[in-house]
Amino acid sequence: MSESRVSAAFLDQLVVIRIQGEGSLEESAALRDFYRSMLEKDFKCFCIDLTDCPYMYSTFIGMLVRMGLDMEQRQNQKLVLTGVSEKILDLLTTLQLARVFQIRKEPLESVLKSGKDIPCLPHTELEKAELILNAHDALAETSDVNRIRFEDVRKLLKGDVERLRKQCSQPTDEGEPTQ
Repeated sequence: MSESRVSAAFLDQLVVIRIQGEGSLEESAALRDFYRSMLEKDFKCFCIDLTDCPYMYSTFIGMLVRMGLDMEQRQNQKLVLTGVSEKILDLLTTLQLARVFQIRKEPLESVLKSGKDIPCLPHTELEKAELILNAHDALAETSDVNRIRFEDVRKLLKGDVERLRKQCSQPTDEGEPTQ
């Protein structure tokens, strides 16, 4: 498997984010952090290009859903997904998520040539667990079927987050909280 990358390019007020390789936990964190930083800079229109993304894990899908729901709430517009393969379209349809996005099979080739890499920064185990839980909560919010489908996973993830929070708040021998 080749290393995955996240990059971004700008077309006026449109931010085009390209996922190259699998959409996994690391790409989810980079995507979330970059999205937040662009909102702070007052960007409102986002497009995710999945032309070179052969597969997405549930955490990554949940992060896309979280972004889509946020955009719908903030700007009353849908997150645009371009370069969507049949395999990913089937996955989104199976999870009843197609309605959350504006889906296009064609990529935005001209914009993508000028993209800059977005770093996948390291996160603590607690930050990763919270991100995974948040992504799965977003998936569960989309339908009753998904609420049931992800119920057990979310229960386990909540337990992990609680355990990690307790570990982080326990002092070490030197009196400092653990990380």
